[in-house]
Amino acid sequence: GVKLNLDLLYDESFEELKKPGAQVNRASIENQDPITEAFKQLFEKVKQYFNNQSVMVDISVKNVIKDSSIAVKFEEMQSSLDGPGTLMKLIERANLTRESNDTGFFFITTHPVLEENKHADQVPRSLGEISTQATFCSNNVSAAVLRFHPQRPEIYFAVEAVAHFFNSSSSRYIRPWQRDAMKLVFTHCHNYTETEGTEEGIKLS
Repeated sequence: GVKLNLDLLYDESFEELKKPGAQVNRASIENQDPITEAFKQLFEKVKQYFNNQSVMVDISVKNVIKDSSIAVKFEEMQSSLDGPGTLMKLIERANLTRESNDTGFFFITTHPVLEENKHADQVPRSLGEISTQATFCSNNVSAAVLRFHPQRPEIYFAVEAVAHFFNSSSSRYIRPWQRDAMKLVFTHCHNYTETEGTEEGIKLS
């Protein structure tokens, strides 16, 4: 089967979770870092999203590290991040590691993530995520900048980023052409095996 290993970096915006009385979606495991637990719960739901549609991908959180230095501020704004700039910096950092090509790197923040808008109104675009496309199990880094609030957990943008790694995009139902695109990416993984197809499309295990 295929397995996505995750290296997660996050910024200081999550420090509120460590304060007594901080509310996370579900009760954290006793003695478990609430930030790590919130991220593990998020990506467990992302895994379930794919598995429920017969895309049998295992997702494992390997490392969770605070590193605010990845963040690139948007035009001198104090809290808003430059999405493309932060993604490029994350890719540069990931290239310094010796992780296998089935690793995905995330920089996670609760701050607004913005992108320059070159259209007439020039109002910056707000992003839920920005990520690399078709990079899983390739010579290029799989990386994403993700905006996520543990107090208001929403998996859509995390699903979108992982789908982009797999050369697809998220939707309520994964279409046959999306399965074909993912299968092509998965065949480059060293641990890929294909099972019998199902009526819904390709099933991977």
